[in-house]
Amino acid sequence: VLFCPVLAGGSGSDVATDLKGGFANLSLGIGRAELARAVLEGIACDLELSLQFLQSKLPLSAQLPAVGGGAKSDLWLDIYANVLEKDILRSRISRDAVSLGAAALVFRAGGLWQTYDKIKALHRQTAPIRCQLPKATAYRAVKQKFHQFCRQLAALNRQGEE
Repeated sequence: VLFCPVLAGGSGSDVATDLKGGFANLSLGIGRAELARAVLEGIACDLELSLQFLQSKLPLSAQLPAVGGGAKSDLWLDIYANVLEKDILRSRISRDAVSLGAAALVFRAGGLWQTYDKIKALHRQTAPIRCQLPKATAYRAVKQKFHQFCRQLAALNRQGEE
């Protein structure tokens, strides 16, 4: 099962800006677990477009940080590690990561903090979720199908608007 997670039109990193998402390869035997996994894999495959764009502009580490509520899921981080082919570092800062980051920027800009050391002290990482070559290799085929599916969905959407 494949899921294209672009539900509000294509992103800036996607050539198909008129893309609308959906599922592929559904059958009567597909259950909630398969649909949920397809959603997670689709989000990871779509995120890879942004990662590729970033990598074309600047060097990135072999390890990527994960913060927020999604970082609590071992399954999701395992999918990310193998789709993105990078180790994932889970921060102990979870759902408050965005708020803490915004507050740190305000404190620094307002002159209350001279450095980000207070945030760094909170941001301790757990053991990395490692990219595993057999899984990453299997995901390469999934990613090809995913991108083909998304291109076909975009083409169908364009035809419907003509």
